[in-house]
Amino acid sequence: MRVPLFEKKKESVPPQVSLQPISAFPEFRTQEDLVNKLKGERNRLSKEKTDAIDRLNAWRQPRVEVIAEQYMTGVDSVDIAARPHLGKVLDDLNLKINALTLAIQEAEKRLESIRYKLSAVTAEEQRPIVRTARRRVLAAMLQLQGANSDIAAINEERFLLGYNVAFSPAGLSPWPYWGDPKQENSVWRRILNEFLDAGDISPVEHHRIINGVPSFDPED
Repeated sequence: MRVPLFEKKKESVPPQVSLQPISAFPEFRTQEDLVNKLKGERNRLSKEKTDAIDRLNAWRQPRVEVIAEQYMTGVDSVDIAARPHLGKVLDDLNLKINALTLAIQEAEKRLESIRYKLSAVTAEEQRPIVRTARRRVLAAMLQLQGANSDIAAINEERFLLGYNVAFSPAGLSPWPYWGDPKQENSVWRRILNEFLDAGDISPVEHHRIINGVPSFDPED
């Protein structure tokens, strides 16, 4: 009788780490508010610039057309007294808009830096939960391996006794194609190496699973 790779225990749900929205962190929220404030100011100045350019285009119309427009609208659309200052107004607006663009770029870089830092911190907090989940995945894979070994043994016995092979391995990836974990280039060995490199199993567990020792406990 085949020895199970591990004894089945009552399933347990790993404790969850409550993950709040990143905007709940004051450091992130403050920087995000700054970015939005700078963008709002740039939008406001861009509108002022557009209005100033429209006024400039109006001033460039022939004088008769300007007066005719005033008669039609009943509104002085052109402020002649302000015309000499328009060039300076546009220069000032361009300077402020360019400065705001640079400030926004820098503020967004800092925001992404904060996002990266907080992402790393929260990922580290959740790592134990993910490790347990991944170990349970490996346990299920080992169960699949063991069950398909039973099917393979039945087929082999049927063949040796003169019967046709009647059964196929089950699962998304039929077990025989995984190869022998003792073989360096097998799919099984690569999978186990990935679990080892990720810290999901210990070197001792890695060695024992490769050699078929039934000692893997996913809840450890």
